[in-house]
Amino acid sequence: MGTTWLLGTALGVFIGAFSLEAGVLAILLVLPAGLWALRSGSKRVATSGLLVGVGAGQAGLLLVANLRCTTVSGPGYFETCSSLDLAPFVLVAGGFAAAGVLLGVLVFARRLAGSQ
Repeated sequence: MGTTWLLGTALGVFIGAFSLEAGVLAILLVLPAGLWALRSGSKRVATSGLLVGVGAGQAGLLLVANLRCTTVSGPGYFETCSSLDLAPFVLVAGGFAAAGVLLGVLVFARRLAGSQ
């Protein structure tokens, strides 16, 4: 269970960051990752990892972009660096991560209940 979740999370982080950088081209990575999750032995665990990873990858890239803008200093700084409102993007990333965590908790609870 742990290895499948970690692999799904690693794939998701890459896909989440790539989706913000390449946009629609990220679909080329989502399809094989989704097929892997559906074909793996633990479908829900793999999907949970993918969702958490996509949310974390997007949130991480948004954080880096925001920090890059706020840590720059020098002449003309305020004229050249203005950060956009990233709240909708962070909400989407948080939604992916929250859905993945919720799915993971449900799978873990079901496995605990089944082992008793």
